[in-house]
Amino acid sequence: MTDNIATLLVQLDAAPDTGLSQRDSDRRDRLLGQILASTPIVSAPSVARPARRQRQAVRLGWASFGIGTALVGAAAFGAVVVLPHLANTTRGTSDATAAGPLATAQLASWTGTPRTLASGTDLATQAGSWCTTNLGSANGGQGNAEVTNADARGQVASMLYSRAGLLYYCVSGGDGTGLWEVVDQRAETGSVAASGILLDTAGSHGDGAAGLSYGVGFAGPDVAKIVLHEPGLPAIVATVQDGLWTAWWPTPGDSAHGGPSGTITITTKDGAAHTVSAATVYPTD
Repeated sequence: MTDNIATLLVQLDAAPDTGLSQRDSDRRDRLLGQILASTPIVSAPSVARPARRQRQAVRLGWASFGIGTALVGAAAFGAVVVLPHLANTTRGTSDATAAGPLATAQLASWTGTPRTLASGTDLATQAGSWCTTNLGSANGGQGNAEVTNADARGQVASMLYSRAGLLYYCVSGGDGTGLWEVVDQRAETGSVAASGILLDTAGSHGDGAAGLSYGVGFAGPDVAKIVLHEPGLPAIVATVQDGLWTAWWPTPGDSAHGGPSGTITITTKDGAAHTVSAATVYPTD
C-alpha cells in the first residue's frame, strides 16, 4: 500500500471498577505509550484539547474530560481505560458561544445520508492530508496506512485510518479542522450477533451551535444497512464496511451529549429490518 490518501481512497470509557486483565493492561500501556510519545501536528493556528478536570467515571456511561467533551469508551467491553485527550481536536471556530472541532458552517452542511468521498476532490485531498499528518505524528509515522469507511457529509469527511497496528476514527473539514480517536479493530469473539451491531466508542465535542456527536462500532456479517434515529434530526445512515460502522451528527446545545440515544434500524442482507433502542447496542460485561 501507499500513504498517498487519494490512492487509499480508491482502494477502497469509563475506568473499570475491577482489575484489568493482562490483555487489557497491555493494550492500555500500548495506547498510553503511543499517545504520550506523540507530538501532534496541526495546520490550524491552535489546538483545542479538553480542559482536564476530575474524571467522573460511570461504568458504560460517559467519562467527562472537560466542558463540551464526552467520551464513551466501550472498546474492550467494560474493561478499557479511556485516556484523557484520546480524541484530539482542532478548533473550527473561536466564537465563545459556539466552540468545537468543526466550523458552524461545516456542521450546517451536514447530511444524514453520506456520499462517497471521491478520490481527487478537494475535500478528499485536504481532509485526507489532515488525517495523515495528525495520525502520522500520533504513532510516529511508521508503516503503511489503510483507509476504510470513507464518506462525506456536506463539507466534512470522515474515515477509519489504520496504521502501525492501531485504528483511528478521523473527522475533518479539510481546512485545518477535525478530530480523531483511537478505536478497536475487531470485536471480541461472539460479542456481535450475525444480524446485530455493537457500539465500540462514541462521544461528543463542542458547545453551542458547534456541538457534534459520533459513534463507531461493529456490525455482524449479515448486516447490510444501519440507520440511527436521533431526536430532532433526519435519519442518520451509517457507513458500513468490513464489519465496522461509523456515523457522526450535529448536536447543538450548551453541553456535551454523548453517543447514540434514540433508536437504530438494522437491515440485513435478506432485506429484513428491525429497530432497537440505542441503549441495547452499548456493550455489557
